[in-house]
Amino acid sequence: MLMASEIICGLSWGVFQTLSTTYAAEVMPMALRAYLTANVNLCWLIGQVIGLSVLRGTLHWNNSWSYRLPFGLQWMWGVPILIGTLFAPESPWWLVRRERVDDAKHSLGRLLTKGGTSGQKDEIIALMQHTDALEKELSVGTTWWDLVKLPADRYRTEIVVGV
Repeated sequence: MLMASEIICGLSWGVFQTLSTTYAAEVMPMALRAYLTANVNLCWLIGQVIGLSVLRGTLHWNNSWSYRLPFGLQWMWGVPILIGTLFAPESPWWLVRRERVDDAKHSLGRLLTKGGTSGQKDEIIALMQHTDALEKELSVGTTWWDLVKLPADRYRTEIVVGV
């Protein structure tokens, strides 16, 4: 049961790690993007220090709280993360991919300095639409089977899945 719960917990934190970094790269200005994406890794490091401190502090307890407290404390991060997501703006890229251009302009206005001008927003949205169209054009005819069809593709897929 412990192994199953650790796998489920690890998968959820892995998804969070991937999505938070991707979201940060999509919504942050270029000048701040490196700092915020690196901050995600810094938060993992700080979390490990906190976790090891809690484990060290409960090492000599002779009751069931010595293992319950470290497991329970890892779930306290869900509340601030949930509150943060309520105030986070939608990703303009995601909105453009869903063909919600007006919503993307509004979201982009929240992300640009002082709201940006209408011309700036139109140019950025046009670039996003062009990039999205190119990505759709390049992915026409590809399937999940293509990941393992050729030996070189299968080798790359095995490396990525293994990591």
